[in-house]
Amino acid sequence: MSFQRKPSPVQPSLPLQMLLSFQETALPLMVVANLGSLAYKGWLLPYPRSAFSVEIALAVLQLPIEMLRLLFGSKGNLLESIPPLVVYVVMSLLTPFLSAFFMVWQTYVLALDQWIHAVFLALSGVQFLMAVNLAVQLIRFRI
Repeated sequence: MSFQRKPSPVQPSLPLQMLLSFQETALPLMVVANLGSLAYKGWLLPYPRSAFSVEIALAVLQLPIEMLRLLFGSKGNLLESIPPLVVYVVMSLLTPFLSAFFMVWQTYVLALDQWIHAVFLALSGVQFLMAVNLAVQLIRFRI
């Protein structure tokens, strides 16, 4: 008696995986650009010391948080597994606040900051919608 997995009509989403891989590659570049922007502003503009420390800490923490989010998205997509996709969707709901901080609420906002984080938010939003669609398809198949 062989135990074979029943073929799934739901396949991993190639467009979602491509976007996740692209953002995984572009994320370190975005963080470096963000840190460079903060260094530029810290050098030329009168920054309150406590605000500058918080903004640097958030910029540094953004990389591991986003890498973890992308890992869960990729794992959930490739393994066709619902729990990692749920973690990815929840993290995708929380991480836009970090980008919104850098676009709107930081002490000095440059046009570069707005462009970088607008692109990041657009990619994250499309990924979120694709992941929710995949999760719904997987749940329908499992029921």
